[in-house]
Amino acid sequence: MLDFRFGLGQFRLNINTALLFAHLFLHGIFYYKVGDKIYVRFHGDYVSLPSTDRPSLLSEPLEKLYRVFSYSGRVLGVGGYLGETAFLFKKWGADEVVVYEPDHVLARHARETMFLNGVKGVVYELFVNCSDSHNSISWAEVLKEKFDIAKVDCEGCENGLLSLPAECLRKVPKWIIECHSSKTFRQLAEKFLSAGFKVTLKLYLWSGGYSVLSRKTSFHYHTKVPQGCLLILYAHVIYF
Repeated sequence: MLDFRFGLGQFRLNINTALLFAHLFLHGIFYYKVGDKIYVRFHGDYVSLPSTDRPSLLSEPLEKLYRVFSYSGRVLGVGGYLGETAFLFKKWGADEVVVYEPDHVLARHARETMFLNGVKGVVYELFVNCSDSHNSISWAEVLKEKFDIAKVDCEGCENGLLSLPAECLRKVPKWIIECHSSKTFRQLAEKFLSAGFKVTLKLYLWSGGYSVLSRKTSFHYHTKVPQGCLLILYAHVIYF
């Protein structure tokens, strides 16, 4: 055990937690405690945390993952976590961010993060396309609203996009979708191609943090999709 100070006062931490804090420090991520609240300094502003064991994912290369389009207008964020991507979307040019985050603790902190950073928008405590929960909304209902970009990181809800008609997908001209299944990725990529989108992919590997394995590559029907990687699908509509 180590006595350790990292913006929150003195703690007795095991070596793994100390290494985590050191990792965050190298990424410019710092803890602060204000009363009974915990915040992390993040990309020049603050993210609200429920506890000190949450921020490791904030060290992901979010700019490489998501800053692939010019941001403007309304952005949809399915899978809001702590509101850090909503803050970044606003920083990159979005006028408003609509977030779906079913975990009520994370949703509360996402709202606070958005408030702290002046992000205009709303956080809905709902799953998207989850048949196992009564607390869910369909993709068809979500897409009744107008969005300029959609970011989807929700561990399976992307499957519901496969059953949507092409005109429904084209309501959102730009999509960023994380896929953990190469089969789902191919089905989605071919779906978006047939709906009139240009589709590209990027590969990542998770091993205590994201590592970029490839540059963004155009997807075609004959493209081979690797196994065992996190696959990011980028789709940009090119015709109607």
